[in-house]
Amino acid sequence: MYSNFTYRTLVLANLLRAQGFLRYAQELEDVFNPEWPKQGVELLDDNAPWTLEDDEKLINEILQGATIQLLVFKLRRSRPVIRSRIDKINKELEGYSSVEEYLDVRRQQNTQALTQEPWTLEEDEALIEGILGGTPIPELVQMVNRSETAILRRIGVLNVLLDHYDSVEELLEARRAGKYQ
Repeated sequence: MYSNFTYRTLVLANLLRAQGFLRYAQELEDVFNPEWPKQGVELLDDNAPWTLEDDEKLINEILQGATIQLLVFKLRRSRPVIRSRIDKINKELEGYSSVEEYLDVRRQQNTQALTQEPWTLEEDEALIEGILGGTPIPELVQMVNRSETAILRRIGVLNVLLDHYDSVEELLEARRAGKYQ
């Protein structure tokens, strides 16, 4: 069933658990258990955007002591992508007194950005400029005062429209001429 090395490692994990070192025990089990969680885990594309809900889930799992391996399984993202997102959130947290304050501000920004108004030419231009400049979605939310969902949908619309034009500039020229909204 298990190799001798893996069996000894799992025994060591049980000893660590008995001594109260739960996190280290879980890490050992995650790394050396060949059955978990590799089977049936289909990861998202590394470029898949992170939503506020994804960030909340990541933060909550970390606060509950989840290991990177467990996060891979629960969030369906690769280790490097998760580590990168953790680093980014840690940098963003520097301006806040608590994680809850950070999440409250993010939720408020997301809620305030909700609007049913049609996208303006200026918003499209700012969105495209931000995307081409590599601006993260949370910053785009602030730039155009729209929700993450609205931005992701608009990116989808712009991608479809771009199929009919030779360049982004040609797409924007058509927008300025009123050929689409």
